[in-house]
Amino acid sequence: MKISFERNTEQNSDIIPYFVCIEIGASELDWGRTFKVPVILSHGLMYVVEICGLQIKAETLKELGPLVQSKLLSLENLSRMPTYVFITRRSRKLFPVYTIGDKVMAVTPQGITFRHVELAKVRVYLKDYLHQIGLLGPIERGDKLHVRGVHKETLSLVRPVFYLKKRALAEKEHEFWAPVFRATDSDSIYVYAASTKHEAPIDNGHEVFTLRHQVAEALISDHRLMTNLNLRVDRLMPDSWERIKSNLTKLDRDMVYEGIKLPMYEGENVVIALEYRSAEDRYSLFLGQDDEDLCQRVAGDLMRRGYIDNPRAVYIQG
Repeated sequence: MKISFERNTEQNSDIIPYFVCIEIGASELDWGRTFKVPVILSHGLMYVVEICGLQIKAETLKELGPLVQSKLLSLENLSRMPTYVFITRRSRKLFPVYTIGDKVMAVTPQGITFRHVELAKVRVYLKDYLHQIGLLGPIERGDKLHVRGVHKETLSLVRPVFYLKKRALAEKEHEFWAPVFRATDSDSIYVYAASTKHEAPIDNGHEVFTLRHQVAEALISDHRLMTNLNLRVDRLMPDSWERIKSNLTKLDRDMVYEGIKLPMYEGENVVIALEYRSAEDRYSLFLGQDDEDLCQRVAGDLMRRGYIDNPRAVYIQG
């Protein structure tokens, strides 16, 4: 592993005076072997580098180099840097996740690892383990694990643009959850599902539905999903929703429950109920073939979440 510093000649050089260039040697990294990480000058006194969510601080570059190298060596696993990182919401503990072939693997400081073809399963395994050893507290009021991607050039953490989600509401159904990320090396979004990387080019919002449909069909072929529209778009970023909205028709009716209105839209062969998550400033989309089908889907999810106890509490108004 080779560490060097490169002076920043761009306009923001007062904040980021240097980049630390990291060259991994004979490696099997899926995404390349060279990284360029910003070195931030904090209050004019301290150099700060963040790698996969971990902050490294030093007063001089001479001190910073060995610290960066040491942290990288601790993060590298099977000649790979993490693809994702799980973060506990409250305590901000970090757990790196690596892509190994068609599986992902989470690693704990105790040396325990959890593997599966889907990130959602690994999160469940890790969460249960952390509850057992007391790092997340009791399940009913404990901490939660959030996922972040790792930028393939800067090693900074990246928030998902949205999630694809399916809750198991019937005996033969399987739960599914996967974060969708914006690609750093192409103008597209991607997600790993059913042992495959699925990708859709950015297309003024159409890419969200294109990718959702791809994954739904893959899960159906894998016997993990019964109906295509059971797979939802969840926690969509506001800018992504603005692009999507331009391709939809706003309907003159709303879906209502307990006095709360969900605006309705119409797309290509689908009707949509929009739920705004104010605490996160994100949007979730319920999809249905028609109003009745959509009402049933919304009611099922709201009952699961304990918001209503009768499906008839959901109705169309307007």
